[in-house]
Amino acid sequence: LLAVLFALPFQWGVLSGFSIWLSPFIMLNSLFLLKSMVLMNVLGWIILLVLFFRSRWFCRTLCPVGWACDTISKAGLKKGTGTVKKIPRLGNWLALISLGTAITGIPLFILLDPLTIFNGFFAAFSEKASLTVFLSLSALPVILAVQFFLPGVWCTRICPLGGLSDVITRFRKTGSEIRSRKK
Repeated sequence: LLAVLFALPFQWGVLSGFSIWLSPFIMLNSLFLLKSMVLMNVLGWIILLVLFFRSRWFCRTLCPVGWACDTISKAGLKKGTGTVKKIPRLGNWLALISLGTAITGIPLFILLDPLTIFNGFFAAFSEKASLTVFLSLSALPVILAVQFFLPGVWCTRICPLGGLSDVITRFRKTGSEIRSRKK
């Protein structure tokens, strides 16, 4: 509810769109792109650290899109679950490609961050009608509609923030395996 409140197009000052600062995916993209940090990036670093020890913690506890997708998936068609398992985990690649291209100045998939999509949905209500505003407004409902028919597809297969969490978990597990082999 706080994420919705701060995403609404009111004059909240520094709290407007606050949830975006929680995304380690956005934080890393902006760090690689701008080669600088601001104080609020500390929130993204904290979430990144937590994700190192608790895979998908952010997705399950703080992500408003994750919460909405889980809610829609529970009400959705269970028949789509088998189809979802056949879809490759694109989120991992979207995260890595976006971070790699951010170094070159083009954070390719940053607009697919769930918090960008979430805040873009609400921000669209304060803008004049245009194609960009329509896309911002429609992204979240499209994701939720797809979730209804293919439960879990966004969070487990497409979301680059979830993919980044999976990459971090794989990195931690690989490091643990290497350390245990050396003993």
